[in-house]
Amino acid sequence: MITNETGGTGITPITDTEAKTLLTKYISTAVKPTSPVKGVFLDRQQLDAMNKLVQENPAVPGFRVFFGMEVSGAKVGIVVGVNDANQDQVTRSIFKTLSPKTGPCPPVCDQASPINQD
Repeated sequence: MITNETGGTGITPITDTEAKTLLTKYISTAVKPTSPVKGVFLDRQQLDAMNKLVQENPAVPGFRVFFGMEVSGAKVGIVVGVNDANQDQVTRSIFKTLSPKTGPCPPVCDQASPINQD
């Protein structure tokens, strides 16, 4: 299990302003895909963050996970609930997760998977 600097599970509540900063940092270094995105790798900490959002709001119909990056270059996920109108629920909790493997497929893919074969 990945732990954060305070010894927790890698799930940290953040503000929408901090989420925007992390996303902006990620975008400034992201490589644009050269082929269609087939999927995304989400890790256990993101699932745990989603479960925390469900505990907070059992009626939440979905989630969005944004890619983020710390100033240090560490990859993070930004997990937010989404309402029925497909809007981010920024007035509720937003969580940052330590997510070194999170990313789109490609390149974060199982190349041998029969699902991923062209």
